[in-house]
Amino acid sequence: MLRNKLEPKRRWLDLAPGDPVIVVAGKDKGKQGEVLRTLPDKHKI
Repeated sequence: MLRNKLEPKRRWLDLAPGDPVIVVAGKDKGKQGEVLRTLPDKHKI
């Protein structure tokens, strides 16, 4: 058992409501929009 296991680094998003974004996957791939809200505690945009 490793006692000194490193915690994964958290990546901070530099996004705020109103920022332009492009969908990169899924049925809406390629569409453009803007950020409506961010949920940093749930790691969601």
